[in-house]
Amino acid sequence: MFEIGLQKNRSLDNFSLEAYLDERDRDGEPGNQELDSVQAVTMEICGRLHDLKVVEFVVRGFGQYPWAVDVWYDLSMMLEEVPALFECIDNNGPDAFTLNYAAQGTERSLIFTIEGDRVEIICESRTDWQPDPRVEISDLKTLDEMFSRLLLTLVSETGRYFPDLIENRYFKEWRRLPPLKKRLENLARTEDYL
Repeated sequence: MFEIGLQKNRSLDNFSLEAYLDERDRDGEPGNQELDSVQAVTMEICGRLHDLKVVEFVVRGFGQYPWAVDVWYDLSMMLEEVPALFECIDNNGPDAFTLNYAAQGTERSLIFTIEGDRVEIICESRTDWQPDPRVEISDLKTLDEMFSRLLLTLVSETGRYFPDLIENRYFKEWRRLPPLKKRLENLARTEDYL
């Protein structure tokens, strides 16, 4: 069965953003100083979360448990597509929606086709690996909840550890996109999740 999400790995006691950034700069890995787009900010967020191993990006299904995905590259690339995925869910299709995984070794696409409360997910591989099964079925509510929780975990962990990024104007604008804002508000209001 298809699953996607962010699992919290640990809490960082006595975390200091300044110390983290200083250490990273000393190691010759300066952060993206020009965070002038949503893509730049989400890549920086995912890079930091990856460095600190605060969360793990988990994708399972189609006969592979888990997929070889990571927070830094795969999650940051997927986040660009999440608003359109939520719009597709909110509009109940009618067109198929595709999520692409481009990292070497994981090259594949997931094609989501919504039919009422049912979602057909087709996995197409661009490597020697072949999905088994090639098609999985999910209900729309479950799929929406999985992606919504992933989004909320990303935002809550970013706020907890990286206040400089949670306040970035491009990241704020992204979170205010109607399909994202609705889900973040609903989950934050209905659950003791943050």
